[in-house]
Parts: sequence; structure tokens; C-alpha cells
Amino acid sequence: MLSRIIRVPFERFVQGGSWDREGFPIQAHRSYRVVNDLYTHRTDFRQSDTYKNARESLRRDGHFQRKKRTASTIEELDTLFQEDLVTLINSMEKNGYEIDRSPDHCRVMITAQGTLVKTQRGGHRFAAAQLTGVTSVPVIVFRIHRTWLKTVQGGFRGEKLENLRRALREVEARYQ
Repeated sequence: MLSRIIRVPFERFVQGGSWDREGFPIQAHRSYRVVNDLYTHRTDFRQSDTYKNARESLRRDGHFQRKKRTASTIEELDTLFQEDLVTLINSMEKNGYEIDRSPDHCRVMITAQGTLVKTQRGGHRFAAAQLTGVTSVPVIVFRIHRTWLKTVQGGFRGEKLENLRRALREVEARYQ
């Protein structure tokens, strides 16, 4: 299972440098903490700190916003939590990771050593998958380290493309 998350600018697919040595544990990311809090309080999400903070934001600002949804009343806030976050956790627990549920898929990067690190995209879904014990999560490879590409003698044409495909299958096998 992945253990780190890295924030990087969206530039090129193959990139050198030290970006793969940065990052922090996934459990420290805000998305993971939110989902973990709601997972812990899934029988009554209103007892979670996440909900209490949202309710305080609603009281203070007159609204609470999550992604493109806004709640202006407690009833709307309850609906937002129930339909977005609680449903995500319950669905993940019951059906596993359903790739067609959201366009926000998990993205990973391959380090110079050939290990995977997660980007910040798809954080709530990834956290829900981890917390509910889902064993397989489809990911999009967003970036690969130039050193790893050279190590596997990979590229994007001919024999080098075949080498890259073989190396990607080996990486995938390590994470299953």
C-alpha cells in the first residue's frame, strides 16, 4: 500500500530531480484525516470533528462549501455530508473501489527507485479505500522519474516502449 503523498506542479511526464524524495505520510494529509474522522464516526457523522467544524463554518460564515456544493442550512449540511462523504465510505466498504463513480482518479508517480508515491488528486477516495480495507485501487501514472526510465531502459517507441510496459507491469505486481 502507498505510504507517502507528494505535491508537485503539473509539468512533464518524465522528470528528473529530487521531487521523489519529498512528501509526507498519507495519514497526515487533510483528505485522509477528514475521511478517517468520518469513518470512525460513520454510525453518526454528526459526532465527527469534521462535521462539527463544518457546522461552525456554517454558523460563522452563513454557508459551508465542499467542492462545488454549498450548504446554507443545517439540513443542507446534513445532506451534503450524507450524500458526499458518508455515501463514499459506505459504497467503498460495500462495493470496493468503483472506477466510474468519479472523474477524480488517484494519481501516482514512479520514483527513481521504481516505487509509487501518490499525488494529491483523488485523496478522499484513496483514503476511503485504505480505511475500508479495499485491496486494489486503480491509479493513473502521472509522472515517472527520468532515472527509473533509464534504469529499465524504457522509452516511448519500439523496444524501449516494450521495456517500459514490462517495467510498469513489474511495479504493478509489487503493489498487489
